[in-house]
Amino acid sequence: MADLLKYSLNIQLFNEGGDGGDPNPPIDTPPNTEIDYEKLADVVSKREQAAGDAALKGYLKSQGLSKEECDSAIAAYKQTKVDKKKEEEENYQRIIKENEAYKKAEALKIIQDNAKAVAKELNVRDDRFDKLFKLSDTSKFTKEDGSVDKEAIKTEFEKQLKDLPEFTQKKQIVISASSNSYVKPHEITDAEEYRKQKYGKSKYFRG
Repeated sequence: MADLLKYSLNIQLFNEGGDGGDPNPPIDTPPNTEIDYEKLADVVSKREQAAGDAALKGYLKSQGLSKEECDSAIAAYKQTKVDKKKEEEENYQRIIKENEAYKKAEALKIIQDNAKAVAKELNVRDDRFDKLFKLSDTSKFTKEDGSVDKEAIKTEFEKQLKDLPEFTQKKQIVISASSNSYVKPHEITDAEEYRKQKYGKSKYFRG
């Protein structure tokens, strides 16, 4: 035991490096653990496909099919899967389009209901509303938040009606010369309104 301790160890020398090693030993860097998940998914997919093909071939062979028949059956199976996936995607897109069309139709109905109320305030004839609506710039009828802008509808309708006075219900009260009694109000026709605009009030009922 005394022989073993004959030469003492310089602990400090080993701790500081000294002649016993590099004073600045290299620091172990961790390996690059970044994973390319797209490549990984591709590898898994290919392996799953290969395993699936092998299982399918094994099953078809067990049914007594030849190699050519197995290859044909596998090709038909894969094509069926592709067609089914395509059909599902088309159905999904169709549902989305139908849903969007339904929402647009509902939004249009709300706008038209409000527009009819405005048209009534402006004394627009019922049989002229549809044409007035088509002539108007309906893009102005909604606010940025999607709600209906009745003031914008009124402004647009009034703008259109300046050139289409016959679209409004104008009634003239005719007084009888003999009895000074009121006669049933007369609703101006389109032709009469046109003559009134062209010839003035003095020739209002002339052809």
